[in-house]
Amino acid sequence: MRHSTNDRFLGSTTFSLRFLDQRGFRALLTTLLTGCVSGILGQNAMSQTPAAPVHSVLKDTAYQSSDIQLPQKVRTDRSYNALASGVGVPRSSISNGGIQLGASDEGTIINVTEGEDRVIGEVPAGNMVSTSMNQYASPEYSQVSSSHMSGGSYSGYASQNGSMGNPCCPQNCHSYYVGYESLFFRRQTDQSFTLSQGRFLDTFDYEYGNRITLGQMLDCTDGVEFVYTGALKWERARIDQSNSGALNSVLTTTTNGGYIDSQIDTFNGARQHIQIEQSKLQSYEANRRWFAEDVMSTLIGLRAVQLNESFLFDSVDQDFGAGFYRKSTRNYLVGAQIGTDVYRPIGQRLSIGSRTRAGLFANFTKGETALANRGTFLLFARDKDINAAGLITYSGTARYRICRNMVAIGGYEAWILSRVSTVSDQTYTTIDPNSGLTYRFKDTVFFHGATGGLEITW
Repeated sequence: MRHSTNDRFLGSTTFSLRFLDQRGFRALLTTLLTGCVSGILGQNAMSQTPAAPVHSVLKDTAYQSSDIQLPQKVRTDRSYNALASGVGVPRSSISNGGIQLGASDEGTIINVTEGEDRVIGEVPAGNMVSTSMNQYASPEYSQVSSSHMSGGSYSGYASQNGSMGNPCCPQNCHSYYVGYESLFFRRQTDQSFTLSQGRFLDTFDYEYGNRITLGQMLDCTDGVEFVYTGALKWERARIDQSNSGALNSVLTTTTNGGYIDSQIDTFNGARQHIQIEQSKLQSYEANRRWFAEDVMSTLIGLRAVQLNESFLFDSVDQDFGAGFYRKSTRNYLVGAQIGTDVYRPIGQRLSIGSRTRAGLFANFTKGETALANRGTFLLFARDKDINAAGLITYSGTARYRICRNMVAIGGYEAWILSRVSTVSDQTYTTIDPNSGLTYRFKDTVFFHGATGGLEITW
């Protein structure tokens, strides 16, 4: 998920426009190197120092400003021309301005302070640039709340306190973001599942996985992103032994089922029972996301989820040899999802909120069953089907901005995956020639655990 740069931690800042031509790239490198340090040092200054005047300036235009409160850097360089300005006072103030750019006036939008120029976007030539700047001051301190810029070939919303890291960019600008989260998830399962009488398998433990997000902003508020989650793998196993051959299974036959007890005799009166269950979860997303500052975003996209499970039951009998029973299920979910992220700032760097996703899918299920006794196969069956399935995910999340381009994230997340086929939800007890020809697909699986990672924008 992409959240924009937060400049509110930089102390007093003057919002400006300037045409830099070939110097924009050098200013961008300077910003990346100094962003973290200046963000930390400026945190306390914001709450103690009144806001500096607000200025929009352009280079190499005929328009001249008579505003006497221009920064020293602007006053001494006549290539800067003010569009509008506002002074930090304990009330709201609004100022507007506009300039028609010439055919050769294309350049770079920057934030201008007394010490540096920070590149925030590109402006095409020959367009009308207009500004509308709102400045708000509380009894404790004053700050610039927002600025809006628009033009013939570009438009966008930007907040001086950092709601967007690439404000008012034209159509050909690019802003990228990447996120990595480590997942520590547990798969809740049937705790009474076993094929060995009275000896249940243990529950699944917490396991590690990854979530990787790659995104690009199409303009100041719209973006596209790709998300991979996985591979989360769980395994539980149990080994039971009896020197007297007293281990029995839950497997039985029926008088008219086509098989008799002697055909599964390696599973009853056995010396050793081995049971192993495995589960693997992966998810792929392609989303279109809309951002509303640092407090909310919504998305719609395509998603594919894969849940594969397998179960092995091996039995060793002193007199009759060995037998094995294997069953596997495959769920390939493909469909659409919607989602929303909502955050509430509780400090200059910290915010808390939630992330919600809901999807409806077509589930392409597949199941396989194999059973052998004394080296003779009794069952080798397969089943395929297509059914509807659903997925809901919810997480409570905290975000801490380390510096301009980096945010630490952490929280607790839960997934509910419904109408899927799992190995523990199948029928095992009665063995006949039809076993494994049909599979159940109405199980609900619950995943939950902690998440933590970083988000980086550039």
